[in-house]
Amino acid sequence: MEKSICSVTFPTLLSGQSSDYLLSLINDVLDISRIESGNISYDPEPVNITAVTDSVLDITHGFTINRDLQLIVHRDEPETHYVLADEVRLREILINIISNAVKFTHDGGRITFETFRKPGTAPDNIIFGYRISDTGIGMSKEFASHIFDEFSQENSGARTQYQGTGLGMAITKRYVELMGGTITVESTKGKGTTFTVELPLTLADPIEKREAYTAPVQKRTTDLHVLMAEDNDLNAEIATMLLEDEGMHVTRAADGCEVVKMFKSHPASTYDVILMDIMMPVMNGYEATQAIRNMNRPDAGKVQIVAMTANAFAEDVVKCKEAGMDSHLPKPFKADQLIASIIAPKN
Repeated sequence: MEKSICSVTFPTLLSGQSSDYLLSLINDVLDISRIESGNISYDPEPVNITAVTDSVLDITHGFTINRDLQLIVHRDEPETHYVLADEVRLREILINIISNAVKFTHDGGRITFETFRKPGTAPDNIIFGYRISDTGIGMSKEFASHIFDEFSQENSGARTQYQGTGLGMAITKRYVELMGGTITVESTKGKGTTFTVELPLTLADPIEKREAYTAPVQKRTTDLHVLMAEDNDLNAEIATMLLEDEGMHVTRAADGCEVVKMFKSHPASTYDVILMDIMMPVMNGYEATQAIRNMNRPDAGKVQIVAMTANAFAEDVVKCKEAGMDSHLPKPFKADQLIASIIAPKN
């Protein structure tokens, strides 16, 4: 078993304004509704389970500002790295748990991320597990027994200062169960919390794996002008840093209405690419894209528009295409995926 210990810092979670909170709540309610109505299917594909863990840790390390927390990592690497799984939902499960650990752990505290494996019920199966522990504020036994209920929030002590929809862990549990797995929680008030996820996974042939970005695309990144519509300050800051490191020039719009005004007020061909968040106040990404495509100017139908959204279901991809977007980049994404989406040839 590999063991690594590192001290990292995490961002102070931004206190959301009412509109941000309501948008988040609506998104979560839609996720629950889709699950309950059976509109979310589980279509596992061959993925590298080790690479999934790497991406989760990359995301965790990416938020290393303003907080003083120790991250301890224990990894039990599987003998066969490729399994059949839903990479997007698995990553969302782990990020949901980790974000709670960060939120409810004071500076100077510790978060432990552990992977483990057990034999499956057949030779081609394994049980792959994740255990995420923190030394945070913990929760009462009464609340812990309802943590996976919809709209569950503890109404006492320090937890009330953290705004949330009360649906995150309910959705996490639904996703785990969709994969045929289990999730459990142990917590002690004032001492911390441990979540354990166990997933039955079928081994896959590495040859079956379809890499998202295999063939190098020869296209310049230096001096590309990117117009980014993103209402979350932290997301915008991170994306801007990644793109500027590649030599791009980034202009940010805080909502859909602003990105339309900025595109319209600048000469044709000012922007090479528009990165379009979907859930934004004032005007959402779909409406902003349609407004740009309908402009009477030569670059309106040609400028590359990439959707950046946490909505990763098939119907969301179709909706992006129908609105006039060229491609769809599901959040959370890695730096190379963001760059690849920008330099990919426009359809």
